[in-house]
Amino acid sequence: NNEHVKISDFYTIAENALKINDYDKASKNFNKAAEVAEELLEKDLAKTLKHKSKISSKIPLLTKNRDKIIQDAKNALRSENFRSAYIFYKKAAELSKELMQADKEEEYNLKSKALQDFYNADVKFKGMK
Repeated sequence: NNEHVKISDFYTIAENALKINDYDKASKNFNKAAEVAEELLEKDLAKTLKHKSKISSKIPLLTKNRDKIIQDAKNALRSENFRSAYIFYKKAAELSKELMQADKEEEYNLKSKALQDFYNADVKFKGMK
């Protein structure tokens, strides 16, 4: 039972480190929590924590890539290139999923779907003129 408290403590430290952009500290603490979970034979929990550890160290790069893709999507929209825009938003949603940011994943998926529908309608009705 004391070991579960250790997992919780390491997890809390890691989450707090993420909030202040200390990704190295977050990664190390998620990994420590995963090691304790493995000792308790909590395989699914250990796997999730290891994944969080791995992702934590990649957050700056993934976030930078996503920000660039979002800018590319906005630029495509300004140029009325709806096909490119929906593809960029889809990529942003995938990166958000990898970053475990469900709210951003949903936002970009919805934008991508709306633009894809708009693009398909645009192509269909341009062909009728």
